[in-house]
Amino acid sequence: MRLLHFEGDRLVLTNFAGQPLPPYAILSHRWTAEEILFDDVKRGNYKETSAGWRKIKFCADKTTEDGLKYFWCDTCCIDKWNKPELARSVNSMFKYY
Repeated sequence: MRLLHFEGDRLVLTNFAGQPLPPYAILSHRWTAEEILFDDVKRGNYKETSAGWRKIKFCADKTTEDGLKYFWCDTCCIDKWNKPELARSVNSMFKYY
């Protein structure tokens, strides 16, 4: 499972596969055309003015307010182009929540 956090201004994905998961928050939202996706985060290719960015930033701020470092967002933490990973994630989603 991958989780997001900020290092300074930079959005970072951390893979916790095979490791204990730290406490984390979850961003649950309605998808729009401006979502930041897994590949965008990996490449650092996202607009900090987009609606998707505002959702991510809001979640990060709430996560920090709640005393947590990490958060999970399906659009950023799941590589939807990797079909086996997508299937595993969809089938495991109830565990994430």
